[in-house]
Amino acid sequence: MVKDFQSVDPHNRKTVDHSAILHKATRVFFAKGLDETSIGDLARAAGVSTSTLYKCIGTKQDIFCAAVQEIAEREFVLAQEPLRTSASGREAITGLLEENVRLCLHGPAAFSCLFTFNLLTASMPCARLHAMLLDRRRTVMKQVRTRLAQSVRETELSTEVNVAIVAQLCVAVLSGLSFRARDGVPASTLLSCIELFVDGIGFRDDWRPPKK
Repeated sequence: MVKDFQSVDPHNRKTVDHSAILHKATRVFFAKGLDETSIGDLARAAGVSTSTLYKCIGTKQDIFCAAVQEIAEREFVLAQEPLRTSASGREAITGLLEENVRLCLHGPAAFSCLFTFNLLTASMPCARLHAMLLDRRRTVMKQVRTRLAQSVRETELSTEVNVAIVAQLCVAVLSGLSFRARDGVPASTLLSCIELFVDGIGFRDDWRPPKK
């Protein structure tokens, strides 16, 4: 995760807040696009000199990668929450999908500009960033699979359910919902799609969590 740390502008000794710079940078990238954004645009938006920006964070590509990483980490934590806290598998998968829709529709503008469900949509290359996003997607996949396996053990799902395949399908739907939200599909439609999909997984309607 990009840490919320500070440094000092060597030219005027003012404290430089890196997180604030990245937040402002995402707004500039969203407004102008990556190709049309210059390091000068980013420096003016941040209220620092271009030399300070270079020394504190780096090039335009470095700033872009850092900004996306910070947003991706935030999305990753929020998307995981239903998998950790839901009492049932049905609630966990539904919550994961619904939270992703909420983030796409109501999160920072950079969500629709820079990436969708941790899938980089910009053309600027950044191998480190792509590797990080790939790792996050794999982690979500493993967590979904683990939660589905728990539902099988607790008899919420039949033992005949192919957990590995259903987990792949869940993540595919997760990504697809992100793109549909980005295309302007209404939230009500996306939520109806989620309900229909989760119903098709096969969770028992009469299931209750086992007593501990």
